Amino acid sequence: MNSVNKISFSFLFVGLTALAGCSGVDYEVTGEVSSPQTISGPISLEIFEIDTANEEAARERVKQVDLEGTGAFTESFSAGEGLDIVLVALHDEDGDGKCTEGEVWAEQTLTPAEDGSLSEASLVLAAKACPASE
Repeated sequence: MNSVNKISFSFLFVGLTALAGCSGVDYEVTGEVSSPQTISGPISLEIFEIDTANEEAARERVKQVDLEGTGAFTESFSAGEGLDIVLVALHDEDGDGKCTEGEVWAEQTLTPAEDGSLSEASLVLAAKACPASE
């Protein structure tokens, strides 16, 4: 390997190492999904990260899981340091993977504490206008 290739390889390695270090912070969120009406079947729980200080920032999904139904949950995930966490729970009755008029859903934004912990989530499913697609 000549010296130009060695230098190029070194920069590539350093760059990839730096990117790997920016993967994020490990979080654990606990909470409860509830509904005033009887719900049967799975609840989709999506976890997003967003820089709420930047009005033009888009949500980035970091995890999606199907909960067995309403009740308590605990989920672990990684997200960018200093970013807010948005939880979206949806009872996707028609199975199309998105909120459809008449389906019950809830959303909550959590801001990590200085120690990196998240407050407990409380998602109360309700039939309301679906959020705009992100």
